[in-house]
Amino acid sequence: MAGELDFLAAPGLLAAVSAALPVKSPRLVLDVGGVTLCDSLGLEALLDVQRTASSRGGSMETGARERQASSCSRSGGAGSRIHDRAMQPAHGCG
Repeated sequence: MAGELDFLAAPGLLAAVSAALPVKSPRLVLDVGGVTLCDSLGLEALLDVQRTASSRGGSMETGARERQASSCSRSGGAGSRIHDRAMQPAHGCG
């Protein structure tokens, strides 16, 4: 993900991720390294994605190839609800 995760982008994120998640046991890791701003509705969208994955027996984590967005999952006290992990660059990338 890149750019702003705000009130304009949040509905699209939720719709896209919900449609792409497998019906059973999804394990989703969202790379939020390129997110430059995450407002309260962006954070709520991340929590909604996490709830959707959980309701299907799976999980959702955020990670960042760039540490720019680490505050996204920590803002608003959500740090205890969204697992944030360091991501390694894909083979052959950066």
